[in-house]
Amino acid sequence: MELPRHYLPARTCPHVGIDLYQRLLFADYGSYQNVNVSVDVVDTKEIITSWPQRGQKSIQDLNKILPTLPLFDQPLQELWRERDNILGVKNFNDTLSSIKQLLKLTRLKNTAIKKRDKKFEALKKTYKHSGESALDFSDDVTLQKMMTHYSEVSLAYNDNCLNGYNRDFYNGQLSVISNNRDKEYISYVGGPDMKEMYITTVSQEPDSCLKTPHLVCQQSAEERINQLETRSTCYDELFLVCAREKQMCELFLADMAGRTLVPQGSVRISDDCWTSISFSNYLENELLLTSSSGDVFLWDISSSSEKIVYKSSRFDCPDKWSCAYFAGHPREIVVADNTSVEIFDHRSNFQNGQELFSLSTRFITVNEKVMAAGFLDFPYHAVVTDYSLFVMDQRFGSSPVFHWSTEFKAAPQYLQIIDNVMSPGKLIFLASQQPAEVICFPIDIDGGDIPKTSLLPWKVSAIGDFSQSEHHDYVCEVNVASRKFQTSLAGLAVTKMPNENVLTVYQMDSYGDIFFQTVNFNHSQTKVNPSSELDRQSARVRINEWLRNLDKTIKSGHGEVTPDMNVHKETFGK
Repeated sequence: MELPRHYLPARTCPHVGIDLYQRLLFADYGSYQNVNVSVDVVDTKEIITSWPQRGQKSIQDLNKILPTLPLFDQPLQELWRERDNILGVKNFNDTLSSIKQLLKLTRLKNTAIKKRDKKFEALKKTYKHSGESALDFSDDVTLQKMMTHYSEVSLAYNDNCLNGYNRDFYNGQLSVISNNRDKEYISYVGGPDMKEMYITTVSQEPDSCLKTPHLVCQQSAEERINQLETRSTCYDELFLVCAREKQMCELFLADMAGRTLVPQGSVRISDDCWTSISFSNYLENELLLTSSSGDVFLWDISSSSEKIVYKSSRFDCPDKWSCAYFAGHPREIVVADNTSVEIFDHRSNFQNGQELFSLSTRFITVNEKVMAAGFLDFPYHAVVTDYSLFVMDQRFGSSPVFHWSTEFKAAPQYLQIIDNVMSPGKLIFLASQQPAEVICFPIDIDGGDIPKTSLLPWKVSAIGDFSQSEHHDYVCEVNVASRKFQTSLAGLAVTKMPNENVLTVYQMDSYGDIFFQTVNFNHSQTKVNPSSELDRQSARVRINEWLRNLDKTIKSGHGEVTPDMNVHKETFGK
């Protein structure tokens, strides 16, 4: 019997065309089901009531009370720089300088012409941005005309930016863990060279959605840290932190009571580089490490690392990358590269893997690649490509049981999966690096029933949305704030507090600044709880303070201010 291509209709987003800017026009409005809503004012308080429309039995949704807010009250970098640490480029000035050099060449060689064409093609595909004011300080008339025609410019594009991502930072430099005492610990990378690792505890006031950070400890690494992963232990105040560098993986025991990071060991690789790390969800002393050549190592903390799998690519791909994770058994692992996803286990001595997913023109477009993969719940797995998210059943490999068209502008690089407290299912969070976007895909998985969803995918508030909301009244430099928030995403982490119907989405930009958004679950309720006046006031104070400190940094001379930035000031986004 011929299996269907996918159970739900989905279109493939080509990510080109004039409608690119409108592709997620309604994604931020949070409408998950058809409901009737009424607003009544009683004693100066708004009471919002909603009820299902005909044919619906209940209301299930995720209530986003406030936009994404800064975790700290000021930007973490004292020397605010315009370099995007993830993609390895600078902002608009680098674009102008690079194109000027090309235009001033009297005789362009074929290679230069191709380079110019690629750059402008990439610039045309970037998200909509008003670049007119940034053209005022350009002296080259030809350049002004050309850049005015291609006014959707925000970043200078190198090889990474042509794709919108850098594979070195797969799954990001941010990780969050919560313990049984309702505490959250954030591990993140910072410092000028991305060699510093910080552990911060986050506290939350009762009946409030705002969070306050407290730095606990920090540790320096030998090389730039590309990925951080954390894992809880049987002790509340102890957890493991693994840092992936280019050729070194270092493991630490974080002791929150003693405020220390104790080294537990390291693994170095030569003539290759690490591409992913993953803790075992069964045994806390085991990790999986993968290299760009396709080698998979099982690292037992108590002993040593051992190479257990070599996965060869289906075809030659210049972008060498692989990742691995534990599946439904402590000795069953899934290995993915750009071309396919396979399952290996100890019964065959980790040889002759079973195909879970491979690139097929039935489901994907030409030149599309595997970008990420993760374990949902036996027997289901999530596989991410440039433009699609698939749910695969390992009992029937190569035939997706669910398919979304993700419609990111750039291929996703960050994948986070958490339990959905509203139903026996999962919430799949995907994020792209540039532009920085996060989208959640809910899915219900109930025993032997087929995967299904009752909620539409929804977009998480972007890191700069708070500066365009009504929750602030500080007047800031519009161009400074705009370029600050156009940086790449360096990490994504999602956590859910035990015994609470609340989850928090953390995002970190390439400067090391962390932002968060709190989301409440509503299930079979008619009351929608809006943000309280205390929450709104607290959010306003933090936003104003953060924007004020950003302005101070620029005006003090720590940041580069282009001549057109001091012409006028306005409230950003209004």
